[in-house]
Amino acid sequence: MQSNANKEVIKRIDDLLTAIDIEEGKIHLEKEPSQLENLAKSVFEGFKKELELKKIKDSFEISGEKLPTINIDAGKIRISIEKLIDNALTYSKEKAEIAIKIYQQNARVRFEIRDTGLGIPQTEQSLIFRRFHRASNAFTAKPDSSGLGLFITKSFIEAHGGTIGFTSEEGKGSIFWFEIPI
Repeated sequence: MQSNANKEVIKRIDDLLTAIDIEEGKIHLEKEPSQLENLAKSVFEGFKKELELKKIKDSFEISGEKLPTINIDAGKIRISIEKLIDNALTYSKEKAEIAIKIYQQNARVRFEIRDTGLGIPQTEQSLIFRRFHRASNAFTAKPDSSGLGLFITKSFIEAHGGTIGFTSEEGKGSIFWFEIPI
């Protein structure tokens, strides 16, 4: 059984190799028809134990009728969702709130994750998707992170023809979202 420290080192090396592949244009998508809500629900369930340990109030909502199937590389979108949930969890204190919402908006399917965590300082928000960048207040919650998660997520979403963004207020939390074309 691997220790958490070993898993973290392996995760960082994998992120670094992925970032190199992105910069060298070596990301290949293997798209197949998928239901974003099923994929997101599966990823979210994998975080339940950590959410319970931090006593975080969580919710998962699918708005509207049945969402359309979209062509995605499920592995890369899974990684993107994992990184967004992990960030929300990491940068939220005990008894915070994390909510996921998925819905159709025009010709796109939208994934949102809202947290009541640290939030991102206004002066650093334009840098948040940059490789190796971390907000100055993020070091208090996780001093040894790589700053590659959002860079990788943005790259994967954009490779699908999607868009990604966020709103955030320091001390009040963030909403990260992405949209994938139908």
